[in-house]
Amino acid sequence: MSCRWIPARELSIAWGDNPSYWKWTRHASCSSEVAELLNVCWLDITGRVDRKELRVGTRYSAFLVFKLRDRTKCLEKAFVSLNNEKTKTVFLDVNQENINNNNNNDGPLILPHRRSDDWSEIKLGDFFNGSGDDGHVDMMLFEKIDGRWKSGLIVRGIDVRPSNNSDVLNAPNINWFDCPDIDDGDAVLHKINGYNDVASTSSGPTTDHVTIRMCLVLLFCLVFFLLCLVKSHTSILVLFSLMFFFLSVAFFG
Repeated sequence: MSCRWIPARELSIAWGDNPSYWKWTRHASCSSEVAELLNVCWLDITGRVDRKELRVGTRYSAFLVFKLRDRTKCLEKAFVSLNNEKTKTVFLDVNQENINNNNNNDGPLILPHRRSDDWSEIKLGDFFNGSGDDGHVDMMLFEKIDGRWKSGLIVRGIDVRPSNNSDVLNAPNINWFDCPDIDDGDAVLHKINGYNDVASTSSGPTTDHVTIRMCLVLLFCLVFFLLCLVKSHTSILVLFSLMFFFLSVAFFG
């Protein structure tokens, strides 16, 4: 398959089975259960996807799909990682004060964005699925360092889908766009503002060829006129035959 959805019930959530810390409930906008954070100081959410379930030779992005209560506590930022490798800082509860008070020194700001289903998502990371037999990928969001009690997060699941762009395809001076409406469900990249996919072909003669043919016709007409002036009947007959042949080649050939 080209995409993988991991609902909240299939995630590993620290203290997720303790009703003092997390509440499992239904939300009006989705059919599956969601996990609502009541109060924890050790926030740790992990999802796992088997590479065999994904399409080979494809670059994927993983997103945590969530909502925030109107009143949240200590959810300004968290950390994300794939397979416990490079850790990045993300901002969940976004406002200018929170961003100004939390310097992010590990690259561009990673902020949530609103989905069409009115939930938000935050990117956990990207990975490339090569041959599909390299085990699994663990996707994590956590905040276990500051020791503050957190609340107000509603977790719906993790969305694993093909990335819009691949690093390999980021060629200079060529814009790429995603075209998802393909029969096999794959996102197909097309080039725009660059080179045409198919070279143009022409079924008729080019302008240069027409010019040459017209010059030949005019040349034979001139010679025919000169021979008529000298009244050489044999030469006129031979030239007339040759001219008829070349005119046939020029216009029908």
